[in-house]
Amino acid sequence: MNNKIPYTSYYGLASELCSQGEAVEFLQPWYKPVSTTPENTGMAVGGIGSTFTLTPKGETPNFSFIPGIYIDCSQEQINFNDFYISVMDDLDVDNLRIHHLEDLERFLTFYPVTVAGVELEIDNESNTLSRIKQGLRGLNFYLENQERFARWQIEFTEKTQRLIHQAPQALETQLWVAMEFFNGLLVNESAEVSSLASRRVADIDVVKSDDIHYQALYPIAQYEYTHFDEVKVHRKVVSPIMKGDEKLCSLPLHWNHFHLENRSGVTKLVTLAQPLDNLIGSTYQKSRQGVQDSSCSLVRNVIQQQHQAAEISDEQRQFIGVSLTSDSPYQSDIEGEVLYGVVADHADLNSGKVTITVKPTLYDSQLDEVLVAALNIGRTNRYFDCGTYTGREPLSALVVVQVELQPGESLDLRFLQVMDHSKIWLDNWHSEKAYSRFFPTRDRATLMATEMLSQLESIEERIIRQQIALYDSVAQQMKARESAVSFSTMAMNTLSFLAESTVWDCHDRFLVKECVDYPFFNSLDVYFYGSFAILYLLPRLDGKVMEAFAQAILSEDETPRRYWEYAERPFADVSDDKYLGVRAVYGAVIHDLGSPFDIQPDAYSWHNVKEWKDLAPKFILMVYRHYQETGNHAIIEACWPAVQESINYLSSLIEPGDTLPFVHGTDDTFDNLSSHGVAIYCASLWVAGLQVASQLAQMMGEQQLASEYQQRADAALETLEQTLWDEQKGYYHFSATPIQVKHLTGQDYQPLQQLGLMLSGDRVADARLLNDYLNHVDQHSEQSRFEQRLDKKQQLLTIAPLAFSHEYHAMAMDSDNSFGDALVADTYLKLMGMDGLFRPDRVNRTLDFIYQTNYLENSPHLGVANMTLADGAPHDAFQAQDVWGGVQFSVASALKLAGKYDQAETLLKTVYNTLYHSAKIPFAAPEGFNGSARVTASDLQTLLALNEAEADLCLQRLKSVDAMLEDGRVNPTLRAEKTEFMHAFVDTGLDEKQVEILYVWLIRQSMKYTAGRYFRPGMVFSYIYR
Repeated sequence: MNNKIPYTSYYGLASELCSQGEAVEFLQPWYKPVSTTPENTGMAVGGIGSTFTLTPKGETPNFSFIPGIYIDCSQEQINFNDFYISVMDDLDVDNLRIHHLEDLERFLTFYPVTVAGVELEIDNESNTLSRIKQGLRGLNFYLENQERFARWQIEFTEKTQRLIHQAPQALETQLWVAMEFFNGLLVNESAEVSSLASRRVADIDVVKSDDIHYQALYPIAQYEYTHFDEVKVHRKVVSPIMKGDEKLCSLPLHWNHFHLENRSGVTKLVTLAQPLDNLIGSTYQKSRQGVQDSSCSLVRNVIQQQHQAAEISDEQRQFIGVSLTSDSPYQSDIEGEVLYGVVADHADLNSGKVTITVKPTLYDSQLDEVLVAALNIGRTNRYFDCGTYTGREPLSALVVVQVELQPGESLDLRFLQVMDHSKIWLDNWHSEKAYSRFFPTRDRATLMATEMLSQLESIEERIIRQQIALYDSVAQQMKARESAVSFSTMAMNTLSFLAESTVWDCHDRFLVKECVDYPFFNSLDVYFYGSFAILYLLPRLDGKVMEAFAQAILSEDETPRRYWEYAERPFADVSDDKYLGVRAVYGAVIHDLGSPFDIQPDAYSWHNVKEWKDLAPKFILMVYRHYQETGNHAIIEACWPAVQESINYLSSLIEPGDTLPFVHGTDDTFDNLSSHGVAIYCASLWVAGLQVASQLAQMMGEQQLASEYQQRADAALETLEQTLWDEQKGYYHFSATPIQVKHLTGQDYQPLQQLGLMLSGDRVADARLLNDYLNHVDQHSEQSRFEQRLDKKQQLLTIAPLAFSHEYHAMAMDSDNSFGDALVADTYLKLMGMDGLFRPDRVNRTLDFIYQTNYLENSPHLGVANMTLADGAPHDAFQAQDVWGGVQFSVASALKLAGKYDQAETLLKTVYNTLYHSAKIPFAAPEGFNGSARVTASDLQTLLALNEAEADLCLQRLKSVDAMLEDGRVNPTLRAEKTEFMHAFVDTGLDEKQVEILYVWLIRQSMKYTAGRYFRPGMVFSYIYR
């Protein structure tokens, strides 16, 4: 087989790759994630926006070619790559066998043939078969029935027709005429028939998953089947995803490239068959009613389905297959045409080495019988035994190819499949997929297949070169080849998510779902991370996204909205006015560009994101990033008004005397993680956003505005540094609440003079003076910076209670927690070729602190936790305990930019091992993993059916053998210590099975995934961005 995957770290037996991983759902009180397991995840196959999932076992448990919708078909008999194979000896009289005597007898009542001049008599199987063989050896079976065959319109393949023309009385001619006439009632008994997927059909064995060697490097998956002793069978599944080629990437097609090799000493006939159900006319329904996710199930609507044979040729190759359409008068979610079949060289077809036959139409209920017959003889025909056809029956089609291989001979052929479902109909948005602009509507599937015929091999070559180019770039930046291979594999396979989760229309509206669970399109806070994958693959389209956000930012919509749990309760009393708002405010950056069920911008209703402080600077940074990547100045021009207005809007939230907008709770992408005042995440993004806005202003010729933005950035950075930097410990605190003008009464401040604080009554100046006092840290004190600030705030109030307002009393506490993504703004600037925000020494110390605290001390088996306590202990908030994939790549990029290559590669290795070896979901990276679940005696009581005393003893035993930490979490080292664990529980009253159950359960408690199939891990490409 040519154009094999050049490298990959993702390979193994399908049985192992699809076996249960260690990750389980992270159950929240209000939500259970959509199932994401090795069994129901795999590579996306098809062009962007037109895919289905293909697992290492060859199953297709879900598909996403209905725009924006995830269809779970794992419980249905649907397989878009359902291949079957038979291997048999060359046709010989002695190999013949009657398949079903009763069926043969009934067949002959309608089509009575003669053998040796006598009408074929049916008594018992042995005698009947003997008469048939005798008649064939007489060499006149064809000639004596020639007139009947013509009258009955018996379909003979081109190979058999050539034999008839060349030698009508040859034994080979009689044999193939008989096989095709009897159509599966007379079979080659040497045929070994198998299914290459997991669907079980009567009389067909399934190739065991232990006999499937699988490897993948997106957009190619390879299968090697070791089930057959005498024939080597390789299969390669290819999608047309090519960096920088928008037309190719949009095409709704893929192909299966089979390589067959005869390793025996005799001629072998190898047959491949692919049935396919017609799903056109289908609709979908939500799987979980009243839940925001995009998971749905298929509702098949079989009305007037139409099938016909299809043939396409060019100078070298021919496509023979079937077209599936529908003449239903009703609208549906799946419309258009499916065209699939075999591509083979004319030379192989003309020589008879390759024989392709199709049955365009058959009932679903007939499929098993017809499929078995085809595999036993290597043929099918176009006859549709329809009975009374009403147009309301589910139809299938069957494509069959037989290859004749001499000893030692090999041959390659491809099954090409075009899935032309161009309709986009989301809410009130009606459009067509991107590929429709490259081809006229009429005969579009045929035109796409025609264009592909001569390109299939060259596209494979281009993909291989693309994969090698990525690896070469990575290898130059990583120390070990093993690290380079695993990283390159992880990066390429991340693109699979982009293909399956995107809606891309003919006007370049490009929408990427955040995930199946949170189906918001281009969630800006997530797009900020994941879009590095788009910049790698199709950078121009990132500019279209920026333009769409710019338009939304400058829109207004007074439609009233409610947020949080009040969104579903339109008449309930709200506990706070912050839960009330309107759809769009001029200048306010929105969260998203809609969802499948609400296509207008800002479909997200959990929070009023107009108060979020991270969105505007993220938008500004991405506008400049796009320019830096593409050189497209037009995007800056298009987005410049929105950049200015987004700054103006956030600036309106800055209170008198402050230098930046403060946060007040969940004001950013960490939407279940509260921060207050000056927070390292939002404050650093604000500074970076202003710095970039200054650059943009210069490019737009607005020098005065550029100077203003830079001055404001400098002032905000000074506030950040003075408020959050901990010189003693060497990191930036999560957040701190400075004293603001509103906290001061302007009166009775004189008692503060005893602290050396000479206030003047000017509340702006006084607030600045007081904050200088709070920010001054006594490096010789035994108290930490956090403790000193806390004491000073209380001391101020004690000494001069009337100098401070009631709002001062309600001020939120500082937080010295360690935030995992503290340096993302600094990193972003450096990735764009600018200077970072912070001093290099502070960056280095902060990275060391995060690496040690959020990673090694908290979750060394998963990665950097979003936030921990200052000592590395887990924070109570579940989102703080999460280890988000995008954050891992952000931190790894920061480490690399700081020259900490060993630490960066160690973190990347942990991320890789978690996804590929522990969770086993490489194509469905979740939002994150959480390893902070506490184990209780009650859990053990339920799990192992223990009484209360036994459960308490078991819990103490777990702690005594270091399987658990003192805080109740599972010890991350337990994975590497299974033998010791099993030995430690000998003679404890638990049997071996219970101990095994306990071990597996503990491991899964330390690895729970939040939302699966997530966009943010596209940040992996930031590591090689610069």
